[in-house]
Amino acid sequence: MAEGLPALPPFAHDTDAEIRDAMVLLVTALGHPYALPLLPLLRARLAEEPDPEVRGRVVTTLALLEAGDGGRRYGLPADPEPRVRLAGAEDLLRTAGPPPPGEPVDVCARAYAADPHEHP
Repeated sequence: MAEGLPALPPFAHDTDAEIRDAMVLLVTALGHPYALPLLPLLRARLAEEPDPEVRGRVVTTLALLEAGDGGRRYGLPADPEPRVRLAGAEDLLRTAGPPPPGEPVDVCARAYAADPHEHP
C-alpha cells in the first residue's frame, strides 16, 4: 500500500474539488500507519482548501488519523463554513467522554441546518 503514497500528493492541488475530495477519502481509507506521512499535506490543505465540503472532509480525516487534541480542533466549531463547523463539532463530540458536551451538539445542529446535506 505504501507504494502508492507518492502518487497521492499531486491530487491535493488539482483544480477539481472532486479530485481533491477523492484524494482525502483515499488517505482516510489508508488509515494508520500508512496515512501518517500524508498528515502534513492534510494540515496544509486545511489552511489552503477553498471548497467547504473538501475542507470539512479534511477536518474529519485529520481528526480520525491524528491522536491527541490536535490544537486546531477547538476553533473549528466557530468556522464560517457550516461543513467545517459540523466536522469540527463532530470531532469534539467523538473525542469527548459522556455525557456529550452541549455546545458541540448545538453547533452540529445549527451547522447542519445552515447547509443540509447527505452525511457520508
